[in-house]
Amino acid sequence: MKLDKIRIGLLSLCAFTGSSAVFALDTGIKGFTVDGRVMQGYSVLYDLDQGGTEQGPANYTGEIKFSFRPDRRLTFIGNFWIRGMWNDPDWIEPEGGLKDLTGGPPFPSGSFQHGTSRCDLNAREFCAPNDQVDIYDDFNDDIIRELSVKYRDKKGRFTTKIGKFQRGWGQSDGLRLLDIVNPQDLRSHFVFKNADEIRIPLWMISTDFNFKKMGIAKPFEALGMHRPVFELNIAPEIRHSEIVVNNPTPGGNTDGGHFGLPWPNLVDEGFDHQSGLGAVGFGAVLSDNEKDDFEWSDPEISMRLKFDTLGGTATINGFYGYQDLPLVLMQGGTFHVGTGVNDPKSAAANVAITHDELKGAIWAPSFDGAPPAQGEPSGYLQYLRGAAGKGPLTTSPLTFLSGGACNDPVHNPGGAGLECSVTANLDLDYTFRQKVAGFSFTRDLSEFMSFGPKATGPSFRTEVSHEFDKPFNKSIVDHPFIPGQLEAGSPNLLISPSDAVAERDVTSLMLGLDYPLWIPGWKGQQKSIFTSVQWFNIHTEDADGLLAQAPYSFAEVESNQNFVTFLWDMKLDNQRLVMEGLYIRNVQGDGTAYRQRIDFNYLGGHWRPRIEWQSFSGSQGVAPIGLFNDKDFVEVSMTYQF
Repeated sequence: MKLDKIRIGLLSLCAFTGSSAVFALDTGIKGFTVDGRVMQGYSVLYDLDQGGTEQGPANYTGEIKFSFRPDRRLTFIGNFWIRGMWNDPDWIEPEGGLKDLTGGPPFPSGSFQHGTSRCDLNAREFCAPNDQVDIYDDFNDDIIRELSVKYRDKKGRFTTKIGKFQRGWGQSDGLRLLDIVNPQDLRSHFVFKNADEIRIPLWMISTDFNFKKMGIAKPFEALGMHRPVFELNIAPEIRHSEIVVNNPTPGGNTDGGHFGLPWPNLVDEGFDHQSGLGAVGFGAVLSDNEKDDFEWSDPEISMRLKFDTLGGTATINGFYGYQDLPLVLMQGGTFHVGTGVNDPKSAAANVAITHDELKGAIWAPSFDGAPPAQGEPSGYLQYLRGAAGKGPLTTSPLTFLSGGACNDPVHNPGGAGLECSVTANLDLDYTFRQKVAGFSFTRDLSEFMSFGPKATGPSFRTEVSHEFDKPFNKSIVDHPFIPGQLEAGSPNLLISPSDAVAERDVTSLMLGLDYPLWIPGWKGQQKSIFTSVQWFNIHTEDADGLLAQAPYSFAEVESNQNFVTFLWDMKLDNQRLVMEGLYIRNVQGDGTAYRQRIDFNYLGGHWRPRIEWQSFSGSQGVAPIGLFNDKDFVEVSMTYQF
């Protein structure tokens, strides 16, 4: 109740401030403007795996923007917002829990309660408080959307902007190839929102140099590069994309609600010698390993040369910074004696174990250097494989490491001993470099072709990016104790960091056409329908054995990954009824996403009702679409803008 009052108070403050700011326009302050909005949404999820419908996330936003331009050379902007997403506290993810060691092989998963109203670890009902995305309340990271000052040279030679803001690059719809200056906030609806609303602003210095006004354009013009403008961005603030993984592990549980990233199904599977059994007794704590908030001596640097050529506009881009999505690297862990569900609070003892000890407990064929033997203790994976008839039936490493105090869930499930479990400490590592070069080009083709009732022509768009040495978690690794034996599946995350990552070059291409569509025979059509179709190919060098994106997607990288997008925008009834649709097709991943928005601008200049529908259909665990296969929703929202 207290939190609800805080939310209402914050939104009321935004609305009150906005109302006051409208009257401030009457003070006669030259160049000073104020605008803002308050939005509240409500959604319903449908097409659920268990059938029926249920309450979906409710997004809200309160935003206010101040702009002051005392003269043509200076502009000051202050833009602040409060956002969040309320989730149903009674939502249960039936496949999201940890493995139940009392159930015997194949050790099925328990349930995962998103919220705390149902949390009984003895009954294998796991939980996490799903209030992490209720409100984004860190002032620097979340509330400041822009705080900047821009200076324009009186001769137009350069423009410099200093502060916290975002820079948008690229020509792509639905996917980003070059739009990488700012990381993304993926906590609400993942990537399926407007690009300007999920870019995370950074403290930076950005300068545009007009080479023609500076008198140094002739060498570029000799190469056919007309009106060149060079953009240089220096960002000492280092941020990565914001994600929340729905982790049910007690002591490390996190929860992003319906659009939190799914907890992976930890199963030893892939090759014939692997057991196919669930990783019983194992959980994980996920911790961010990231750069300092500000790297003054080693900032992220991006640059872009924009120029006219061949009748269109082109850019050459470069970026040198850090990865904004994580690699998963195992560190040490904790051995819990007295709890089979990784609960440090109910354990009789919590024993810290080193990286090497954890690796041995998982992978060692035996603990005496000999081959695995019937009735003798072994590492965890060998133990599971024996239980599945894929080798000698060894005994539990947890029983051995506890001196016999822990039950053996295969040989003696529910025995008189103690239940035990292991929590691995996994770093979500954001310290790897990101090095990208790219190119884009846009051109109106109407001088070459035109058709339709209004004889309109299409526009061509293309975008190319090349990332050098992009790091990936491996989907296939060498067994650390058995030379020449390959391993696959989720246990590959539980391996030495030096063996867990591979680097590959990745080249991405987008080809697109925009067309202003006039419907033949529609005499009352007031405006053209904007349409844009784009085709993507993402080529990864030597892609075999790479994970697309651990820890939440165990799909493997394709050598050539193709996407197709189609965007359309139609304005009807004097632009009071606005309809926009975005279709995304993941060809190799067999995934389809569609977003439909309908805006009703009939209530004057302030009120903006909207209906938004999003549908996802894809293979389980294949990012990004398959992650939300059961998250189709319809949202109704109301925005008051001023």
